[in-house]
Amino acid sequence: MEDGQDKAASRTGGNPAAEFGGQARGLRAGVPRQLPPPTRHFVGRAEPLKELSELLDQLASARGAVSVQKPGSPGAAVISVISGTAGVGKTTLALYWAHRVADRFPDGQLYVNLRGFDPSGAPVEPGDAARSLLEALGLAAERVPPAIEARLGLLRSTLAGKRMLILLDNASDAGQVRPLLTAAPGCLTLITSRNQLTSLVATHGAQMISLDVLSAPEATELLERQLGLERVAGERDAVTALTGLCARLPLALAIIAARAAVRRNLPLAALVAELRDDGGVLDALHGGDTDTSIRAVFSWSYRQLSEPAARMFRLLGAHPGPDISRAAAASLAELTPGQADRVLTELTGAHLLTEFSPGRFAFHYLLRAYAAELARDDSDAAALEAARLRALDHYLQTGFAAALLLEPHRMRITLAPPRPGVHTEPLADYHQALAWFQAEHRVMLAAVSLAANNGHDRHTWQLAWTLSDFLDWRGHWHDWLNTQEIALAACRRLGDAEGQGHAQRSIARACNQLGRYDETMTHLDAALDLYGACGDALGQARCHIDMAAVLERLARYDEAIDHAEQGLQRFRAAGHSAGEANALNAVGWCNAMAGHHTVALDYCTRAIELQRQIGDKHSEAATWDSVGFAHHHLGQYDEAIACYRRALGFYVEIGHRHSQAETLSHLAETQQASGEPDAARQSWRQALTTLEDLHHPDADLVRAKLTGEG
Repeated sequence: MEDGQDKAASRTGGNPAAEFGGQARGLRAGVPRQLPPPTRHFVGRAEPLKELSELLDQLASARGAVSVQKPGSPGAAVISVISGTAGVGKTTLALYWAHRVADRFPDGQLYVNLRGFDPSGAPVEPGDAARSLLEALGLAAERVPPAIEARLGLLRSTLAGKRMLILLDNASDAGQVRPLLTAAPGCLTLITSRNQLTSLVATHGAQMISLDVLSAPEATELLERQLGLERVAGERDAVTALTGLCARLPLALAIIAARAAVRRNLPLAALVAELRDDGGVLDALHGGDTDTSIRAVFSWSYRQLSEPAARMFRLLGAHPGPDISRAAAASLAELTPGQADRVLTELTGAHLLTEFSPGRFAFHYLLRAYAAELARDDSDAAALEAARLRALDHYLQTGFAAALLLEPHRMRITLAPPRPGVHTEPLADYHQALAWFQAEHRVMLAAVSLAANNGHDRHTWQLAWTLSDFLDWRGHWHDWLNTQEIALAACRRLGDAEGQGHAQRSIARACNQLGRYDETMTHLDAALDLYGACGDALGQARCHIDMAAVLERLARYDEAIDHAEQGLQRFRAAGHSAGEANALNAVGWCNAMAGHHTVALDYCTRAIELQRQIGDKHSEAATWDSVGFAHHHLGQYDEAIACYRRALGFYVEIGHRHSQAETLSHLAETQQASGEPDAARQSWRQALTTLEDLHHPDADLVRAKLTGEG
């Protein structure tokens, strides 16, 4: 385990395959209102709006069936699928109507973009979408079950009895949304997709709404609202031509209207001539999409940009996505933050980019496809590659700083200096680092893949290194394993033995969290050999501590003590105080588990002295837990309870809930032994709540304790 990582978390591991056994707990107060804002210029769509409004009658009927408990009428959630071609306004319609009826759903509105057709990467997995929805419902991120089925089950349980509107936007197919659907009769789910998803009619009784392009009068009305009645009335023939060239697609019309609004003195007929000169359609519109002039609209709009904005647009097509921050955009384009702000403002004003949250920007997927096409066709391949490397430097340098704020005592790696023009994001403390990782999670995963696919192997494994603790603490263990496997392959291509050691050890720790203990030991053996080959004594020491943690769980105490002592010897020889303190605790804990409690107290007392000197509260908490365990088994119950409460104080401050649960369980054992059964039951219940929320297999052990007491 990393320096400063608590011993308790390392020794328990995790098993996301275990069944989730409790109700949703610990929800934060507040009603989610996640709907993005509606468009300012909504026109037409009378018939689809009528069909959507009829859903409210179905919803009322479903609620009534449940309330009166009619035989054979259990009630069901109401589901509608809005389908249509790219750019036809599916999301616009859904948001417009959802905002109009939001007051009919007092428990809130949920929204998730499933990115079914996003060229930047794979669609959002149902499990990841469920995680986002659970967090929006108030469940703390660390309490979301890692196992997908448990996560989906918890989502359904949490929605039961609620009156909510759920918008699942940009679905790729029925398989992506089916796991997210609820049977709760108080909920209405809207789905938008380029595909019809007709199978949902048979399986879930979904209502289908097929959205066509705007009618000619509606398209004209859209231009009137954006350009003004007088301008449109003066050039009716040009307006008719414009709506035809845009195939009456709302997205294309909005873009051209925005450009026309800027060029107020330009006749609309001149815009028609420019569009006709370009012709063609965007190749990304395939698979049954309407033949449109969307590329012509995009290319015309692109050519009206200033040179810096046009360059930024092209470079954004080479960014890993799915979104980007101001600082990352500045690094990508080698601009100052002020210059980047001006360029991004120009792009958002042209409807070529959206600021979907303060300081974060994203493309509509058609625009991303067009930008990526421009990036591929850019004749200056060297400049494009330099921009890609600046983006990778930005994420690596900021991620490195964030990783050390999360865990100051973890092993260090050596980074190359950032390229000129790279702007790292200033992060002041643990909380800002955690928020940065949360915002950049998907981008960082994409950056690891981008680096690997473009031959930047050093960036690949070092980016994966920065993510390790965040992915572990948040329970993204499959992402952790995947990124480290990519990192290992990159290090092998580089012939970097030390990097391979880091990746093998991180793979081992991910396997340990996933309950794959045989694989854990295999990878730790490989890491130990690699560290030995390159003379990395600290790497070897960490491997021995990790091995001790696994062997202790397998009740192989003598072997565990031996490995912990080997780790201690190496940390001492290297003069590594944080590692030495961690190893002292590991030796003490393994001795305590073997029944050598006086020996354990000696080692752990020395560990606490060192941890206080270096200010490592994380590891000190774990050591107080070890000391409490030893006192308990020496019959010194008051001392044990005091130690456990001290450990709990640190864990609450740090926010490591799994360690809190383990210490609460130990505290309960001592309270029971000292004749305080009521206090013991209370501690066990608190521990069980946390373990169930974390979907941890130790929940069964704690539940058995409570059952025995009941």
